[in-house]
Amino acid sequence: MTFADNQPQQMSYETLVGIPLACLFLFFTLTPWVSWGTNDLDSQPWTLLSGGLYLVTMLRVISIPRRILISLGILAASIIGSIVIKPPEELFIILRGIGNYATLGIALIVAYDIYMRFGFPERLIMAVNLLWWAALMLERVSPATLALVRSYRTSEGRGMTSLAPEPTFFAIFLLFISWILLIGSSYKPKLAHWVLLAGNLVCVVLFAKSTMGLLYVLIALSALGAYLTFSGRISPKLAIGVLASVFLTILMANLIIRFGVLEGTRLYGVIETLTSTSPVDIVYRDESMNGRVEHVVVPLHCVFHNFFLPGGFDGYAEARQELIGFYNGYFWAAGNEAKIMSWIGAFVFELGAGALLFLWVVFYPLLTGSLREKCEAVLLLVLLLGSVPIAFGPVSMIIAAIYARRALQASPGMVRVGAHAALDQQSIARA
Repeated sequence: MTFADNQPQQMSYETLVGIPLACLFLFFTLTPWVSWGTNDLDSQPWTLLSGGLYLVTMLRVISIPRRILISLGILAASIIGSIVIKPPEELFIILRGIGNYATLGIALIVAYDIYMRFGFPERLIMAVNLLWWAALMLERVSPATLALVRSYRTSEGRGMTSLAPEPTFFAIFLLFISWILLIGSSYKPKLAHWVLLAGNLVCVVLFAKSTMGLLYVLIALSALGAYLTFSGRISPKLAIGVLASVFLTILMANLIIRFGVLEGTRLYGVIETLTSTSPVDIVYRDESMNGRVEHVVVPLHCVFHNFFLPGGFDGYAEARQELIGFYNGYFWAAGNEAKIMSWIGAFVFELGAGALLFLWVVFYPLLTGSLREKCEAVLLLVLLLGSVPIAFGPVSMIIAAIYARRALQASPGMVRVGAHAALDQQSIARA
């Protein structure tokens, strides 16, 4: 059974009230940095608030896989342990940390319930993808207008940001929303999906101009290529699409160098030196990559150094200062920032062993599941080493989509949602 088969068959309180709330939650989750002019923070509370409203309204019939429920219990205990062991100096830092992890957990629950209750929200996701393209065009014409609804950090020579605060985040979002669409289509995209996927790739290279974004795209294509190679069941359309994507990426990179399309940008410099410089030197020379890699390596080093105890929500700057000399000046770009720009780096540093246990509970069934689930789990873990914020809702949407697909495949004859209908609990437990 696929997401396409999983649609509500009758009108009820859940569909009349739940669908608008689900759409509100999904819209905010897919516009995670938009403040609507209310504040200048990167992480916005709208996903948390809309998700909480959905939970309160739908709680009496909501369904959660047992493994997800256990992982959220571990997450809650780890947050409490982190605050007790390494208490932050400011109340705001405590509230922000709790809010970030609460967003992760609530988004995971709500996204799973939406998939199981209402099916895959393909049209809404595609519409939001187009909204990001529209915002990109508005940024071209009137950047000041777009600045009214979101803060941004870019400069001359860097790329555009659309509804994100910086080009790298824009590229990351495009990659994740593309992946969500692929999961929802069971990796059999329609023509409209291919248009969006190709357009997102063009946006990453030509508009975001993000070195890390391009690296993430290449990693994703490599994972897809590995799956196609080892599965032995290559769909001709999918194979052609992957080859076309690789060819398009290589072609654009060559055109960038040959015609100087992005001359003067960091992406241009990185592409120009790829064939003549070792990866270690590239990471050292490129400011963005140097900072991003540091925020993976050093926090994990701090965790080992601290015997897997939580480092706290505001302890990174002090811990980094203690260990940075070990690298003899190799990491220079990030400075002594208190914020860790890596999902796994921040997660494991702030929560210690509890974070590792959470990851094991969530990812173990996928790493021991089908070949597709293994590839998905490994790819997601690799991407989460990068500069993905903890409260980035699309991460929860992807995990929830994979678990929902497992539940649907385990119970193909399940009864659809009615006034009080719910999934068979044994099927949920198997997920």
